[in-house]
Amino acid sequence: MCKSLLDVYCFGEKMPNVANDIFKDSDINYSNLHVPQDLLETYKTTYPWSKFGNIIALTDNELLVANTHCEIDTSRKVYLLNGCETSHLQKGLNIIYEKKGKSYKIIK
Repeated sequence: MCKSLLDVYCFGEKMPNVANDIFKDSDINYSNLHVPQDLLETYKTTYPWSKFGNIIALTDNELLVANTHCEIDTSRKVYLLNGCETSHLQKGLNIIYEKKGKSYKIIK
């Protein structure tokens, strides 16, 4: 189980369709989900997204970073919803890990 999942960012203009068990190995009851303000209520009432401990509206600064195709430094890894690693934030779901010693930890 991934107990270090702290924050998940979804920059998409639509809520992604995902399998109900996508977070089965993560304890998302204690995780934060960051989503566009206009989709906040939709995420709060749609499974599996509704299981996140906190569902928070993205800030203007977070949206600006996502829309500038921000490069990620080498101490961080970014994964998309499909599990592919990428070198920059993209529209859609971004899961960001920060290197801590020999392992990576999801960061805000």
